[in-house]
This record gives sequence, C-alpha cells and structure tokens, in this order.
Amino acid sequence: MSAEPVRLVRLDHYLAAPPRNGYSPVESAAWTGMQMLGLGCLTPEGFAPRQLKNAPPNVPEAHAAILHDGDILMSRANTRNLVGLVGIYNTVGVPCIYPDLMMRIQAASNCVPEFLELALRAPSVRQEVRNSAQGTSESMVKISAGSVCSLMVPNFSLVEQRKIVETLDSANESERAVKAEVEKLQRVREVLIEQLARHPMIPMRDIIVDGPKNGIYKPESQYAYTGSPIVRINSFEGGPSDLTRDLLRVNVSGSDLQRYRISVGDVLINRVNTPGLVGKSTVVSALDEPTLFESNIMRCRVDESKVHPKIIEAWLSGVMVRSHFAARTKPAVSQASINRSDVFSCPVPNMSREDQVRFLDMIASVDSVIFESRERVAKLRVSRQGLASDLLSGKVSARSQA
Repeated sequence: MSAEPVRLVRLDHYLAAPPRNGYSPVESAAWTGMQMLGLGCLTPEGFAPRQLKNAPPNVPEAHAAILHDGDILMSRANTRNLVGLVGIYNTVGVPCIYPDLMMRIQAASNCVPEFLELALRAPSVRQEVRNSAQGTSESMVKISAGSVCSLMVPNFSLVEQRKIVETLDSANESERAVKAEVEKLQRVREVLIEQLARHPMIPMRDIIVDGPKNGIYKPESQYAYTGSPIVRINSFEGGPSDLTRDLLRVNVSGSDLQRYRISVGDVLINRVNTPGLVGKSTVVSALDEPTLFESNIMRCRVDESKVHPKIIEAWLSGVMVRSHFAARTKPAVSQASINRSDVFSCPVPNMSREDQVRFLDMIASVDSVIFESRERVAKLRVSRQGLASDLLSGKVSARSQA
C-alpha cells in the first residue's frame, strides 16, 4: 500500500532546546568514577561505547555535559564523510560526559528520539550535513548548531513515528542475531591472536623490507567514481578486508600510480584517525586492477621468507599492538597519529614456519565464517536501509508493514 509523500519540516520543529556542545577536559590517568566519550563512540550504525576515557574529578563545567539515557548525540567535527554521525546514548554504568566535538540534541514532546535518529541518518539529511560543514581541511570540518536546526526532516505524528520505529526494529531482529554471532567469533579470533604472545618478540623493523611509506594526498573534491581505485582509512576495519570493491577513485599520473600502487601482500596501517582507530591494519589479499593508497595510510612490505603477511595482519589487530600504538599516538584536536618509528618499534612474534602454518590454518577457518556472517549482515542492512528510506519518504506506509 502506497502512501502520499510526506511534508518536510526544519529539525528545530522537533527540538526542546537548541543543540549544545559538550565539554572536553584533560583525561585523567586514574579512575575517578566519571567517564567521557571519545568521538569514536558515534559510528554509522549509532552509539557504541568503544572509546571511553576517565574524566577528571570535581570539574564544575562537566555537570552540564552529563548524559542521560535516550540523549541524542551528533558529531559536530570530523572528516566530511563522518561529520554529523548520530546515535542515542545508552548508559555505560557510571556518570558520563560528552566532548566538545559532539552536540546533544534534545527531542521535544512531539518527537520519539528513535525516530529522530532514523531521520538524521537518512541519505538526504546526511548530504545536507556534509554540504553545510565548514573547514580549511577535509580531514576536520565542523557543523554549527544553526545548520543542524535548519536540516529538513520528515514530518510525522507521534503515532506514525512510533509505528515506523517499531517496523524497523522488527526488521532489525535478524541483523542483530547475526551480529551477535560475529561478536562471538571475534572473541574466538582474539583468543587465538593472544596466544601468539607466547612466542619470542622481535621489533617489526627486523621483518620490513620496504616502508613504512605514506600514500598519496588528494583533496576530497578530487575523489569520484572514475580513475584509479584508492584505499582510504574507511576502506577497511582492521584485519581481513576486501579491497576489490566499493572504493572511490582518483585520476593520477602514470608516475604517481607506480609510486603509490599497492600489491598483494602489502601491509596497510592507518597512521591518522581518531584515537581509538589509529593503527588499524590490513593486508592486501587480492586486487582486480592497479590500486593506490591515501596519505593517511602507511604501506609496509615484509620479508615473506621470515613471516607470512597474514600473521602480521592478525597480530596487528590484537590487544598488545593496540596498546603499543595507543601509548605512542600524537594527538591533534580529535585526531591522533603514529609514525615510522612507532611501526619499526612495534613488537611482533618470531615464529617457526611450522607454527605459522598451524596458526594460519586456525585463523583462516574462523575468518571464513566471520566473512560469511558479515556478508549476511551487509545484505540485511541494505534491506533495512531501503525500508527506512521508503518509510521516511512516504513511499511505503508503516501500517502496510504490520
């Protein structure tokens, strides 16, 4: 059953108060009973408490930034692709504040917060946000409270909002179940990687034969759908990845293509990102055509007579390496970076060929199931996003989905 296209209203039609920035005190080294969110807590899928830090004690300015269950948060500064990410805060078990690089959005009585989260994730709204962002560098642009208030979102009654949320929540049940499977498999994978720490350690410089080398810089305006594919920091999550699809492209000279071209077996390390994501790594497993890598990534080539690249890929995603890079990051606003020295000094396991083969067989079997499960999640997500778009545009009525 089709429905009439919906009318759009300004976002402030649904707000109880203007968006308000948070507070970013200096992190405390000791536990104080209060935590603060990092920018990485807002993801394309919503709020995730994966980047929490200790807040200092007895700071009066922090009280206005204390969060409550159901608060809507939006990142007001990030890369152009990530600025404006939105999520609903769920308690982390202790008082928690949000940073200056986020804004809190309070829904009025005429709005269901979960509906507002869906509306702010809609592709048309995300494009509005990207267009309104300002900054001298594409790696750090900002949006204002005024531009957020003027965003155009669908106008639905409370009853219709609740029905849309219920419909999409029901569609999301299968996706949640598969995600839970992936989380269990990820823990199995982490246990396997932790066991590598039983081997003697050597510095990564002992196995690198080329690099680390930074990739090519291109302004955001030059990324398109023609030219040579390029690996960017959001092209991989850390661990195994597929770099043969879904990449943006840039036009480059033949000499630049040769200089910044990646090859199967290359180790790619994210050198600039938010603190929780810097250092994430992957190994190039397959390529369909000549492919580049961007300047926020370092490329290393390892001596395969000493170690299989997949061993390094797995090891770099483990707890020990994350701690190594976290202790050496150089902060800059919401960004953090690592350099060649940090990579050279990174400890890696020194394993016999037999031990490497044994580990690779075990990790490959787990990664295969994880990959299949993630493919299922991706298909379910596309289906859910299509339904959300149809519901928010009025193309499909939530009543017809009951």
